[in-house]
Amino acid sequence: MRALLYKDLVVHRGKTLPLWGAAGLACLLPAWLPMEGMLLPLVFGLTLPLLLFQQEAKEGWYQLVSQLPFAPRTVVGARYLVTALLCLWMGGCYGLGQAVSPPHPGLEGCLAAGALAAAILLTLHAVALPLLYAFGPGETLSALLATMGLAAVVSWLAISLDEAAFFGLAGHPLPLLGAGAALFLVSLPVAVGRYARRGW
Repeated sequence: MRALLYKDLVVHRGKTLPLWGAAGLACLLPAWLPMEGMLLPLVFGLTLPLLLFQQEAKEGWYQLVSQLPFAPRTVVGARYLVTALLCLWMGGCYGLGQAVSPPHPGLEGCLAAGALAAAILLTLHAVALPLLYAFGPGETLSALLATMGLAAVVSWLAISLDEAAFFGLAGHPLPLLGAGAALFLVSLPVAVGRYARRGW
């Protein structure tokens, strides 16, 4: 697992670190663009796993890893851990964005908004990651379209909520974050099954 995390976080840092920075910036934008900027955090948040997946397919990683002593659950689990870190990072950036913009909801409100953002991203990835492993390296465009379509739908639903309703949901951050984390974990064996079934 440590070697796989090293690959994602260090070996590919030239590709991933700029995206992490852009993702954090995208979470700050809704503070000033509450309507137009809602889609950006979702798009950036769903792009990182896809970018890593495409890079691995290009390098023939999945053919190589099948010869290494890594179980499917370890290979997929490492990607899930990196994705969970990204969701928490973006949730923190979103909460910071609320803190530096009017009407300045206060520490509790910022933490709640960040937890809600992380919960939404975890829920999206609970669907997106199994899709990526189901489509496989030859159909990354299909995975991209499905992923972005999912982000667009969730963004539209978020935009359709007025501010009071949005922060009303954020007023219960722990249950929402717990539900998002639970869905994320439940999707892990599904993704492992899709990865193992494709015979990479």
